[in-house]
Amino acid sequence: MNANKYGVISAVLGAILFFGTYFLSFANAAPIGAAGWAGVLLVLFYGGLLWLGLFFLLVGILMLLL
Repeated sequence: MNANKYGVISAVLGAILFFGTYFLSFANAAPIGAAGWAGVLLVLFYGGLLWLGLFFLLVGILMLLL
């Protein structure tokens, strides 16, 4: 039963982080086009959050299925 509870928590947090970051990156499209290291760091930040959210989402789904 605990695996299901933690699976739901992980999947929900992952979905919020993944889709929230996905739409946030489009909302802040102007800073991503910034020149130099600021633009590179913003892209890496959004990309890192996307991968982290996807990881939690997939782990949560696996916990629910297995």
